[in-house]
Amino acid sequence: MKRVLRNPGNLLVVLGCAAATIAYVLDAQARSRSIENLAFIVPLAVAVLALCLLVLFTQQEPAENAKTKGAEKPRGGAANAALPYYCFGAFVAYVLSIPHLGFDVANMIFVALFVWLQSRRQPLRALLFGLVFGLGAAWVFQTILPYRLPMTLL
Repeated sequence: MKRVLRNPGNLLVVLGCAAATIAYVLDAQARSRSIENLAFIVPLAVAVLALCLLVLFTQQEPAENAKTKGAEKPRGGAANAALPYYCFGAFVAYVLSIPHLGFDVANMIFVALFVWLQSRRQPLRALLFGLVFGLGAAWVFQTILPYRLPMTLL
């Protein structure tokens, strides 16, 4: 528990996100309990709450503590500063390509590209993760939604 309370600012932001997610799900459920209306909301809320828990319990030490222990300084630079813009551009391309490539193929390409950008250009890991997660997520959404998504492989 000491690790969670190390940085109260992070704790407040994560608890605020979790509280807003829970309030939104409760409000959506109070307005309509049909499966079709909650098919996107509940899985996304579970994922957000799981990420909140992950952030709470995997916080790194603050930078000033890392410096005093002789840890290596993290590498910065223009490439790291531009990464959010690359990821946002990839997301826009993903959304625009769904009608043309299909949800499953667009999902695989986006996930592989995103993992490649995040994992220091390891192409095998990015391709495998894109294939497994992209097809898996497309299959899950296809089974839980009452209407057909545009697919190429599935």
